[in-house]
Amino acid sequence: MKILQLIDSLNPGGAERMAVNYANSLSEIGVSSYLITTRAQGEFLNNLGEKIKYYHLDRRKTFDYKAILRLVVFIKKNDINIVHAHGTSWFIASLCKIKFKNFKLIWHNHHGNSPNMPFLKEKILLIFSNFFDGIISVNPEMQSWSRGQLKFKNSIYLPNFVNPTSENPEYSSKKRFNIVCTANLRQEKNHLLLLKAVDIVKSEINLQVHFIGRDFKDDYSTYIKQEFEKRKGYVNFYDTITDPYPILLTMDLGILVSTYEGMPMAILEYGAASLPVISTDVGVCKELLKNRGILIPSQNLDQLVNAIETYAFNTERAKTDSIKFHNFIMSNYASKVTIPRYLEFVRNLC
Repeated sequence: MKILQLIDSLNPGGAERMAVNYANSLSEIGVSSYLITTRAQGEFLNNLGEKIKYYHLDRRKTFDYKAILRLVVFIKKNDINIVHAHGTSWFIASLCKIKFKNFKLIWHNHHGNSPNMPFLKEKILLIFSNFFDGIISVNPEMQSWSRGQLKFKNSIYLPNFVNPTSENPEYSSKKRFNIVCTANLRQEKNHLLLLKAVDIVKSEINLQVHFIGRDFKDDYSTYIKQEFEKRKGYVNFYDTITDPYPILLTMDLGILVSTYEGMPMAILEYGAASLPVISTDVGVCKELLKNRGILIPSQNLDQLVNAIETYAFNTERAKTDSIKFHNFIMSNYASKVTIPRYLEFVRNLC
């Protein structure tokens, strides 16, 4: 079997991380694994395994006929059986299938806000879903949306999974209580809520906050970086780090305060690194953190402050929760758990 991961770019993000994880995990078990970026390459390209056959499509516009032909030629030349299209790459994959039907097309929906998709986009997706052979959703709500709004029955819920690449910490600063927030600089990640909470607790906790995420150099990025700079004595911003795991291993607490999520990779990576975790109640975070972390309502500053204080002052609970969460993640959200279910789904399509 030959499986192609298709994604717009490998700029850091959850969907991009999963495209690489799938490509690498399949290659490791002997499946012929390919990955194509359609619009841009990106930093995660460095995380691809040596055996992955990679190609950049260099798509320049929405209806790029030459790029579509290049994709068709690649699929034909390499006898690809499955095209696994992540995120919005479903569009060019569907156009490709109009011209060449000899492959199965899976759409992997990573977008946690799909149920609130604008009407027009949803109708366009409904039409093009006729070219899909399967849909993978990263949480049960999104699977229900696929079956209800898109009328698509062959849909499966497959959670994201982690594949830690390093065991050796590169950074260590235990003189302070180290908090990490892995979240690209997008408004829905709600960095300001965490900054406000830190402003409140810093007088009683000797802390350091580490933000890791891609800088999109837009209005929100500019604004939030200015907020980071105001707090440069206790706030650090690292921009893009393709493998955050070595840093996570040196942290004391992982936090995610998004206003919406699908299946956040940050939470899974915190668990793999054995961190206690605080998260807002969005996406599948309740399922992940039940009795294994602290869940707070979205936008609730008071509860976020209380949660930070709980883990900072109650080290025994922090240790207990981190161990429980780590064991849960590695037992349920590792490649060895997800990939067999994925392959079963794929084989049923062929």
